[in-house]
Amino acid sequence: MSRTVFLNANVIPIEQSPYSGGLVVEGTRIVHMGSDEDVMEYAGGSSTSIDLQGKTLLPGFVESHMHPFSLILSRLTLNLTELDSLSDVLDAVKEASRDLEPRKWLVGRGWDDNLFKDVKRFPTKEELDRQASRNPVLLIRVCGHAAVVNSKALEYFASRMDTSAISDGVLKETVLGEALHIMPRPPMERMVEHAGPVFHDMFSAGLTTMTDMNGGADNIRLYQKMRDRMDFPFKIRMYMMPAYLDDLVHMGIQKGFGGDPVKIMGLKILSDGSLGARTANLQAPYSDDAGNRGILNYPFEEVHEMVRKASENNLQVAVHAIGDAAASVSVDAFAGVRGAAKLRPRLEHCQILSREVIDKMSNVGVIASVQPVFASFDYPWVEDRIGKDRLEYAYAWRSLRDSGVRLCAGSDAPIYPYEPLLGIWSAASRKGIRKPGVFREAQRLEVMDALRMYTIDGAYSLFEENETGSLEVGKRADMVVLSSDPTTTATDDIKKIKVELTVLDGEVVFDALTP
Repeated sequence: MSRTVFLNANVIPIEQSPYSGGLVVEGTRIVHMGSDEDVMEYAGGSSTSIDLQGKTLLPGFVESHMHPFSLILSRLTLNLTELDSLSDVLDAVKEASRDLEPRKWLVGRGWDDNLFKDVKRFPTKEELDRQASRNPVLLIRVCGHAAVVNSKALEYFASRMDTSAISDGVLKETVLGEALHIMPRPPMERMVEHAGPVFHDMFSAGLTTMTDMNGGADNIRLYQKMRDRMDFPFKIRMYMMPAYLDDLVHMGIQKGFGGDPVKIMGLKILSDGSLGARTANLQAPYSDDAGNRGILNYPFEEVHEMVRKASENNLQVAVHAIGDAAASVSVDAFAGVRGAAKLRPRLEHCQILSREVIDKMSNVGVIASVQPVFASFDYPWVEDRIGKDRLEYAYAWRSLRDSGVRLCAGSDAPIYPYEPLLGIWSAASRKGIRKPGVFREAQRLEVMDALRMYTIDGAYSLFEENETGSLEVGKRADMVVLSSDPTTTATDDIKKIKVELTVLDGEVVFDALTP
């Protein structure tokens, strides 16, 4: 069995005190930790050694909420992420349609009406018709909870689904989900072709475990092909959508089924929408959209029944809840099911909460799966959406932590960037990315608490705290080497720290350290 010594590092184990020295990896496991002299003596003369040049060694980062399949798919769509005007979006559609054969789909993603400098509204069906009259067009909003289509796309959907509610070309929530399910997708071979570069990029950010929050049959097919063809390891932990719940129960699949590279953890329930699209379900109407409280995709009874069925069959449940009303329904459903708490229920996003909901989460043992970068990206327009009075418990990471709620962290990529160091900077600074200023400074986290969200607490959320999430003898050698120590670096400079080396199960999967 191969043995590698990692030397000359500033080691931050997370669950133990930092020290100068290194550790020994044998196969996939850490077998010894200590000073340089100690680990060299332990390893003997037949081992490979890697000099970390005084840089900082940490556990590999756990991405607790992302969409790897969609991230790969986004490489094959029109990227509208950085466009800051509606006219630019329409120009991009016109330009992309020029090279398309008639009736070929034009799919774009990432536009954000909150950023538009000309008009802050969705593109219209008629505007898309004028830019691409020969092709069906579907443009997905940055949040993934709304999209706009042109007349050609509506014609396609009309023969396959009920389109009476979307004659204006705007698709939201479950209707959008149905449309995406029935429209053509790129061939699986093209997905596999792009998977390698996408995973390399994720390794270059220090990610060693990726949590797929939109599990389905196509995802499994993709990961199986990757397993058979790729020359690198990867770790996916997957939560399946409600359409698969009965199949999981029928087959007797329970949390942790599988192994590496893919484990099925449980069920993902999408209880509401997004704040940006005004579909997150709020207790009171949106401040900038009178009468609109958003969308609750499932009433309490249905959420409770799904939680019950999953929990009774030893499946962990993760519920997407952005608005305070959806969060209340979800936590009440967890509280009402015997045995749900021992399966570490997760509330995804937790963007708009209340004191009552936070206390319930603490009492029930609900994990808050948050996306720190949301606070930095959404900051310019959140007050417009919900008003000043509801800001107290908006993106309230510190309030959750202080109430005893365990937090894990992700990005929701491809919605926002997945780089953990950007997320750690955001959690510790609460500074805006597109607008100067600080969003709810009282909700800042200490850097070490932010690191825990991306390491040991992320592992805990996946029932893997005995395997990963900290550097300890006996644990898997999932590690990242950083150019600087985030715990001593000035907060504003954390996002500038570079990933030098990423190790997954003892294998180097990214190396910027070696000349």
